[in-house]
Amino acid sequence: MSKKVRRRLLILFTSLFIFSLFYLIAFFENRNHIEEQKSIIKNKEEILVSRINTALNYSIGGAEGVVSFIKTYPDLNQTDFSNYVSKVLDPDNEIVSHLVAIKDTTIAFSYPLEGNESGIGVDLATIEGQKDQILKVKNDNLSMLVGPIELVEGGNNLINRMPITIRERYWGQLSVIIRYEALLESAGINELSISNYIDIKQINDVDGTESIIYSNHEDFTFYQIAKTVNVPNGHWLISLEPKEGMKKKSFFYYITLVVGVVFSTTVAYILNYIMQVNHNLNKIVDIRTEHIQNMNIKLEESLEQLKSTQDQLIEKEKMAGLGELVAGVAHEINTPIGICITTNSYMENIVDTTTSKFDSKQLKKSDLVKNLKLLKDSTTIITENLNRSSKLVNNFKLLSADKDLENNIPINLKKFLDYIAL
Repeated sequence: MSKKVRRRLLILFTSLFIFSLFYLIAFFENRNHIEEQKSIIKNKEEILVSRINTALNYSIGGAEGVVSFIKTYPDLNQTDFSNYVSKVLDPDNEIVSHLVAIKDTTIAFSYPLEGNESGIGVDLATIEGQKDQILKVKNDNLSMLVGPIELVEGGNNLINRMPITIRERYWGQLSVIIRYEALLESAGINELSISNYIDIKQINDVDGTESIIYSNHEDFTFYQIAKTVNVPNGHWLISLEPKEGMKKKSFFYYITLVVGVVFSTTVAYILNYIMQVNHNLNKIVDIRTEHIQNMNIKLEESLEQLKSTQDQLIEKEKMAGLGELVAGVAHEINTPIGICITTNSYMENIVDTTTSKFDSKQLKKSDLVKNLKLLKDSTTIITENLNRSSKLVNNFKLLSADKDLENNIPINLKKFLDYIAL
């Protein structure tokens, strides 16, 4: 893998790592944002549940006293029933429509009686929609909140059926007719339904039946919030969801992502710039290093040339000194040799002259004696000059050989200086 590819991978990894950090921040911020929205919905729903619980308890609570009154006076009539209920039932309570006393399975009394006369004497065990509930309360001796149910007197309402037993014998039931619309209105559902989808479903724990108490929407999403309200032998499941839906992404989420993109891109650009500068610097260093190495090579070559030139100069200087020495020695040797050559030529002339005179019989004794003397002198001169030349050569040989002597030898300083001088 080339350095360029590694550099790009490093920049990409760094950029993605930094962006992932910003994404995590945005993710957790958005999750907190959703939880805050859910918390707001839960608070609204808890208020609704609390109000519904309060309204139900307020509506049903007074009925316990009526049940006790009937148990005390099982032979009561309509007047007795109306007088007692009128005292315990809050006249300002718009949630409770009316109370019905059912003897066995037949409606016996009603309060208020006005407007509900049509129900008196009706056997509810013969009416579909109420038969099963009436018999269930009778046979199992349990309370049930059912509905909405179409009443004999007309209209759809909730009914809280409460069994009445006297000395463990079934006497009948007390039904509290509840205007559920008024109950929900008192809980603030109308105001809450303006901006929220609401669904209230009643589930009967006895027989598992379900019925819709209130609903302004059918299809709820994943973000609905559900709460439970306990009612006699059942519960209400209240679901709530904002009509505008959950704001899945907060403004800060997008800002964080944008900042993450900008920051990671900036870091990638700066990192790329730094790595590019570093690469260029390394390249410059490599070029300069190569240049220095080339210069060192050239300097070494120059040094070698200088050494070679120096050796040549030294050798030439030696040769020049040797030539000068040889020239001096040759000059010194040429002088006696030249004298010998000249003397020898002189002797040849004397011999030729003497021979010529002898052949012509003109040679005199005096000439012969003279010429012999001259020859004798000439040979003496030649001998002396040859000895001188031989001595010069021997001294030169000794001078050149002295540098190779390793052993100390005794010398006559005067003679040594004389031969050096010679």
